[in-house]
Amino acid sequence: SLSGHLFDKFLINEALDMIEAAGGSFHLAKCEIGQSADAESYSELEVGADDRKVLDQIIDSLTRLANPNDEEDYISPRRESNKISLKIGKVQQENEEKPEEMTKRSSVLILGAGRVCRPAAEFLASVRNISSQQWYKTYLGGEQRDVRVIVASLYLKDAKETVEGMPEVEAVQLDVSDSESLLKYVDVVLSLLPASCHASVAKTCIELKKHLITASYVDDETSGLHEKAKHAGITILGEMGLDPGIDHMMAMKMINDAQS
Repeated sequence: SLSGHLFDKFLINEALDMIEAAGGSFHLAKCEIGQSADAESYSELEVGADDRKVLDQIIDSLTRLANPNDEEDYISPRRESNKISLKIGKVQQENEEKPEEMTKRSSVLILGAGRVCRPAAEFLASVRNISSQQWYKTYLGGEQRDVRVIVASLYLKDAKETVEGMPEVEAVQLDVSDSESLLKYVDVVLSLLPASCHASVAKTCIELKKHLITASYVDDETSGLHEKAKHAGITILGEMGLDPGIDHMMAMKMINDAQS
């Protein structure tokens, strides 16, 4: 979090420029603007990066911005008014379970919190409902098991908004480049991320032996993982969305009907 004269001194701009220049991403989770010249402003920033090294670099830059080195004994009033305070903390998901508790029931991890995510989460969460028991037995076999549905996004706020009104679905913050820590505790991964992310997710799923479903077209890199997926004993289903996916099934039905 940042507090101080963030806007009249353009310090918030400088902080965001530092994050962007370092290759990080940010989300303004909370902002309170001072209503007078003497009042300080306050903001909470959720900062993400491709790896820990970049994130540490961003934190160091923000720390230097908040605590500039000054070898002089006297700090001018203008310099003093430009100072801001910085507090750093790790964003935690609500109702976080211990790893050993996460393995007690079947878990589905949905990556991404876009428009397609909510219908997918609602459908998967309905598996535990009485009205869905027959469907579950027919298509998946066996007795109904308690299914844990988790929606993960780089920004926790987006995940929470997506699962709003679905108390049985959990929202967590997750950087897909550092997803191994959570993936190893789930059974199936449903990736609703952009197609360019699927190959990286698929490699992690193969390494951890987790099944994967995607809704995008399968590119050459992902297709090239076929043998590795077979060797790991997992299933990767691509093009399982509306387009591509259901449109292919509808086309085949029309072809079969015409030929019969």
